[in-house]
Amino acid sequence: MFYNYEDFVKKAEDFFNEEDFGNAKLEYEKALRLADGQNKKDIKVKISEVCQKLSEKHVDIAENLISANSYEEAFDELVLALKLSSEENKKSIGKKLEEIKTLIKKENIVEKYEANLERGEEFIEKENIREAYVEFREAYNGLKKLNEKDELRKDIESKLKEIEHKLVTGYLKRAEDMIEKKEYEEAWKELEQAQAIVDDFDQEDVKEIEKLYSSIKKNLVSEELTGDRHLKEEILDRALSEFEESMENFFKYGLAEKNPYIPTYTNEYERKYHITRKNLAVIYEQIGDEFVQNGKNNIALKFYSDSLALLNEDEREYIEVAGKLDVVRKIKK
Repeated sequence: MFYNYEDFVKKAEDFFNEEDFGNAKLEYEKALRLADGQNKKDIKVKISEVCQKLSEKHVDIAENLISANSYEEAFDELVLALKLSSEENKKSIGKKLEEIKTLIKKENIVEKYEANLERGEEFIEKENIREAYVEFREAYNGLKKLNEKDELRKDIESKLKEIEHKLVTGYLKRAEDMIEKKEYEEAWKELEQAQAIVDDFDQEDVKEIEKLYSSIKKNLVSEELTGDRHLKEEILDRALSEFEESMENFFKYGLAEKNPYIPTYTNEYERKYHITRKNLAVIYEQIGDEFVQNGKNNIALKFYSDSLALLNEDEREYIEVAGKLDVVRKIKK
């Protein structure tokens, strides 16, 4: 069943009247993708209203949690409220967050996670890296809510980085072996596991994951598609290289050239970045199309997903690729 702009707006309004603001927001966002001109402005106003309603709900939940001395849960609710809030309410919510931090300190959150740290150390001694990761990750997630970067937090961060690296290294090694054996789909699964674990702590691991992803994509294009494989591999390789170069230049130099007095101003680095970004997205989409035609929907799904990740929701190509991705997912079921 296909929906148009009016369908999404109607569903959103029904949800809004039922005070189901979460679903109302989702429907308005769908409508926004199809809206144009004045409709787009009207929908953005509606989304702002819904976000404010959601923010107020999270504040109410937080207040109840504070009354029950559940300060950490209240903190999480207020963080969500802050993200959704209108500008005029952000200050008061920010003030509440600071108050919660003080209450969390009073509850001595460190004591709560000492058991995790002790178990984590025991697992390290037994060389049970996966279980150690679970314990240290839970402790870190709790302690990072505190505003102070004390020595304990730094120690946990350092240990977690070390543990993550060991886990990720195992996945990368298995992925490399599978790539050599041309077991590309299995290798992809290993990389997905690695990506789920890796954090911002270790950019080298992130780069290595991306490198292996690129290797799989090139091999798939080279070995699985019909026609001039060499040419297709060359096109993909060039698009990847141009995108990586333009992205690096944009973040190195382009951001510094932004003009705050002209919000729509774009410099050469930004323009090049957006051109290569969309070009790579289109190439991924076309490769996905070919795999669908060849009946290889699992592989097509991965290329469509990568294409969608490069696009912005307000771009025409986003809706097109999202539609193809949805169709392939339904075929797989």
